[in-house]
Amino acid sequence: MKVPGRSAAVARLLRTWVVPVCLPVISVLRCGAHTENLIRPDTEMAVGQPAVLSRAQPQATAGFVQHDEVVAGTLHLGETDVHEVSLSGQAKALSPRGVHTMDSHSLPRCNSWTQRACAWPADAVFTACLTTALWLFYQSTMTSHTPTPPRITPWTPELKPQPAELVDTILARRKGRLLNLDHVLLWSEPVARGWNTFMGHVRTGLSVERKWLELGICTVALLTGAHYEYHHHRPDFLAAGGQPQELDALERVLAADPCQPVNDPDLGSVERLIVQYAAQITRQIQVDDTLFAALQQHLDTTGLVELTLSISAYNMVARVLIATGIQPED
Repeated sequence: MKVPGRSAAVARLLRTWVVPVCLPVISVLRCGAHTENLIRPDTEMAVGQPAVLSRAQPQATAGFVQHDEVVAGTLHLGETDVHEVSLSGQAKALSPRGVHTMDSHSLPRCNSWTQRACAWPADAVFTACLTTALWLFYQSTMTSHTPTPPRITPWTPELKPQPAELVDTILARRKGRLLNLDHVLLWSEPVARGWNTFMGHVRTGLSVERKWLELGICTVALLTGAHYEYHHHRPDFLAAGGQPQELDALERVLAADPCQPVNDPDLGSVERLIVQYAAQITRQIQVDDTLFAALQQHLDTTGLVELTLSISAYNMVARVLIATGIQPED
């Protein structure tokens, strides 16, 4: 399931994996044959004089030594010389006019596995590292997530007794189990009583097609970041006849600007209007006249009132969930 906050997730990916994992690996793998910054082996330089080379296009010419930064007398060579330079105690001069020799103990070397990897194209190396980083990031989000503790202590009868008939009524609507949301609402008898009656009707007592109502609710949940709400209503949308590809389409639409006309082909004409309607109510409050008129072509007055109340009610729910830190049940 995708959720809002993609920029934060990308930032976390860069901070956690790409920078500390990809870049050092690429640096190591590129310790042998480089694809740019070339210098001729007969270039004359004073010993110890740094020669920082400008970047050039990759070339396959045999008469070049490849490196990013060359200091005369210090060559970045491996055990097996890709430039056909032999190493025997000391690095030999590359040409009669070449670079002075230097003790081989001071030369950086590639070990056997990096020596072989050094021949890989830089783009392939980067792609492999980035793919690995993305997989590690996905695994970390799936396995190491620590739920945020609730901000409000869950209600219990010992902490604050409530009328038994109220608790039983809520349990009956919840099919025998209080949800984490109920353990917040039951701190207030009038709130819990009114919520149970009102939201019970909004959720299951309206005449509008259930799939349409649930699509509006899922739109609100994803736009507001109310993961608890989406956790409960995604299955309800599917149970009401919705399709997984429609939820995929919803996520694509929300990643752009859902307040504008929706054109995703995996959503029907009414579903597109409902997503846009829920987005405008949630984000900009004001609803465009053209959008409202379009909905009137598909819903009667009762249907429009019920759809509007459902979307608005679950905006309220989302704000309660997020403000109090309510997390999905185990």
